[in-house]
Amino acid sequence: MEIQRLLRTAKPEADESFMGYILRLTELNGYKSPSWLMSSVGLNHSLSRHSCSFISESSEPLKLLAGLSGITAPELAQLTYQLVNDYQHCSFFGVSIDRHCIRPGWPKICPECLRENAYCHRAWECALITVCHIHECMLLDECPNCGRPIMWSRGSVSRCSCKFDWREAPVKSVKEQELKVTRIIHYLCGLPCDEAISSTLAQHNLVPKLSLQAFISAIVFMAGQLQGLSVITCTGLLPVSRRKELHTFITQASYIFEDWPNSFYQFLREWSTQERNTSLAGQRLKSPLYRDFGKLYLGLYTILKDEQFDFIRDAFIDYLTEEWEGGGLSPSKKKAREPYITGRYVSKGDTRRLLKIDDLNVDKLIEAGELKTVVQSKGMKRLIFIDMMDIAKLMREPSSLHML
Repeated sequence: MEIQRLLRTAKPEADESFMGYILRLTELNGYKSPSWLMSSVGLNHSLSRHSCSFISESSEPLKLLAGLSGITAPELAQLTYQLVNDYQHCSFFGVSIDRHCIRPGWPKICPECLRENAYCHRAWECALITVCHIHECMLLDECPNCGRPIMWSRGSVSRCSCKFDWREAPVKSVKEQELKVTRIIHYLCGLPCDEAISSTLAQHNLVPKLSLQAFISAIVFMAGQLQGLSVITCTGLLPVSRRKELHTFITQASYIFEDWPNSFYQFLREWSTQERNTSLAGQRLKSPLYRDFGKLYLGLYTILKDEQFDFIRDAFIDYLTEEWEGGGLSPSKKKAREPYITGRYVSKGDTRRLLKIDDLNVDKLIEAGELKTVVQSKGMKRLIFIDMMDIAKLMREPSSLHML
């Protein structure tokens, strides 16, 4: 079937979004919405509210759109988020990223950018990008005139369905720290960035250590901890209707990685105090490490288990050995006359996790005298606790571990 070319067309911008380009063609040709264009190339218009930009199963829509626009299919493919690897990740400016971090169905805009050049930037579709790093202002995800969410179902790049021109909308300026996450994402994607800012970011605590996906995982994990989430996933932390709250969460999380590791230590102090004051059933005989740090501690060894995050775990161990005050063990009821056992103690399970070894090798280190223990009883069970200082020594001088 021969496709007749549109009367008016234009080349896509290098960083333009796929749906944004379709919308720009819609406006150029005077259509009321992108629905005709989308149906003409075999795309369901309703998908624009969800994941239309994830085109990977078939190249046919791109071939048909190429016929309409006069732009080659490979050029159009550069605007899309091709799924990669396990289909849980997609290509974001050539870099792999968790697909749940990309929200093409819930557009955001910068009034200042539209005023300078009316097209939709692909980077705006990343959930963690909540500000414009160029104009240092918040992105809009709802119309300031009618209050409705910004959607693709409109006839203009810059105007709402209510006819309000977003280029005339007032912008909310943000502080330097609120720009940090967005700037780092742009930097890690190789997108244009001010030379002075690029130089500063290259020396940031996180940038030299982490890939884009790892950086996002670290920020999302810490933001989730600040919100008290028990299971940290992108889908759990990045609800599509809470852009303002998400901006606050990720900004707060970014502070943890400033002035490393001092800001992280302050976060741990506040966290342990909060956890210790929380009343939990059966907490008395729990590992003090788990009692004070709970899911934060577990997450550092499960969710952030990749080697890229070793620097976070190293700082955590340093804090435990240098500052942590919560490791003393109280005597059991049967031995209530015994004195309080001072020191920083963790469970056998904690030891296994911290040293990344199995129970058998933990026992070998105990028998060799490398790990000092304290035993407490819980009914018929004997709970073994191990001195944190011994664990830290093995981690810093791992010769004994290499012999296991």
